[in-house]
Amino acid sequence: VLENTVYSFAGVLSVYLFGTAAGAALYQKFAPRTEYRQVLSTLLIALSTACFVGIILLWGSPFIYRGLRGALGGGMWGSVLGEVTLAAVILFVPTIFMGATFSHLAQGARGPEEGLGRALGVNTLGASLAPALFGVVCLPALGAKITLIILASGYLLLALPWRSARRWPVLIPFCLIIFLLFMPGALRLV
Repeated sequence: VLENTVYSFAGVLSVYLFGTAAGAALYQKFAPRTEYRQVLSTLLIALSTACFVGIILLWGSPFIYRGLRGALGGGMWGSVLGEVTLAAVILFVPTIFMGATFSHLAQGARGPEEGLGRALGVNTLGASLAPALFGVVCLPALGAKITLIILASGYLLLALPWRSARRWPVLIPFCLIIFLLFMPGALRLV
């Protein structure tokens, strides 16, 4: 969908980093410091739901991008602004929840035992292995739709052991999974 330039990569990366930073800042400002497990579960369910909505938005990405590019006047800057705006439409909300979830997990990892350093090390290891596993193995083998559904479902599965009293919020991402599995048409990667 995008023009596949260094500007495309920079725009997507900027949206990702800004959204993650905004999520961390919002978490530090507003998150309750009690009920660690309940907050974690809520954040993971919200993250899973936001990822599923982002996947659904990918279906409309060619139309959204063409509309944005036309509205912004075309040319190089119209294309770049259109790409950044499209990346924000799809990625910004999920990355806010990613930043908040990471902050919550980091707060929970602080302590005299294993501590924050070990948690950051494990996170960095996972972050270095994930692109190869999903980008090189899963995408070619399973396709974009199934790979992205697996990723978003992973957040949901991580939330289930922490869910205690109210189980109905879990139904939202489960309904989105069903919708996505039966949604026709090709999924375009952004």
